[in-house]
Amino acid sequence: MKHYLYFFLALLAGCQPQRDKNKIPPAAVYDQSSISAFYEQAATDDQLFQGFKNHPVFNLVHENASYEQGAASLNVIAEKFPGLLAILDKLRSNDAIGSPRVYAYEKVGEFSPTTLHYVALCGKIQEKIGDLEEREVVQIGAGYGGLCNVLHQLHRFKSYTIVDTPASLKLAERYLAESGVDGVRFIAIKDLKQEIHSDLVISDGGFFESSKVSQDILFSKVAAHADCGFFFGRPMPKHVGVVPYSPKEIKKKLSKKGIEATIESEENFPSLSSFNLFWKKSSVSAENIHQ
Repeated sequence: MKHYLYFFLALLAGCQPQRDKNKIPPAAVYDQSSISAFYEQAATDDQLFQGFKNHPVFNLVHENASYEQGAASLNVIAEKFPGLLAILDKLRSNDAIGSPRVYAYEKVGEFSPTTLHYVALCGKIQEKIGDLEEREVVQIGAGYGGLCNVLHQLHRFKSYTIVDTPASLKLAERYLAESGVDGVRFIAIKDLKQEIHSDLVISDGGFFESSKVSQDILFSKVAAHADCGFFFGRPMPKHVGVVPYSPKEIKKKLSKKGIEATIESEENFPSLSSFNLFWKKSSVSAENIHQ
């Protein structure tokens, strides 16, 4: 289904007014004027906010996972992270805002596939990185704030920062406020002037859905200064209009910084050739850092 959405995004991009050549190109696949306008409106219009998760414009980039993908995430949770399965009912609250499409799953009841994906992703991050308590975390790509919300229900963080486009941040800021999550710092990519040092940088697709220009900024200001990292991604069709670096290219960039990352196929979305790229502090070799 994601491939069809990329096709519609390509059509949407082609319908956008031509950008001034002197202006910054789209930062990511969702950095189109129509989508950005929807994000900003949903963040301020109470009626639209109540049902933003099932709006066709929003579904071009978020909340578009199928029942089957939700079932695959649930299988991962049950088989690999039984501790999360035991508290799954608590995490259902992520579906309480925005009226997402939910499906009835055996033994656990109704959930949106996206929330189940977030829970499985949280388990994988902890599996690869270790204890997340009191960590300084940077998240690249806000989504609507759902991943941040689920993580905050599972862990206490020393600090939490989200980096994305201004419109995405506006929606995520309202969503997290409505969800009772506070203390999150929001920074627009264009405003990244200083390096952000963190214990962990994470991304649920956002980094690998960004342009190379944006990735260069995010890499030099954020990723290269994180002790650990976990990026979920999928290949980006060229016709979408945004061409990011491949995971192998990012792995090579990290290696030049003395950080040896690992790329693994994402078993949850094999048909989409999805992948996880991650590294942890113990794999950083200071003597190999290239100045």
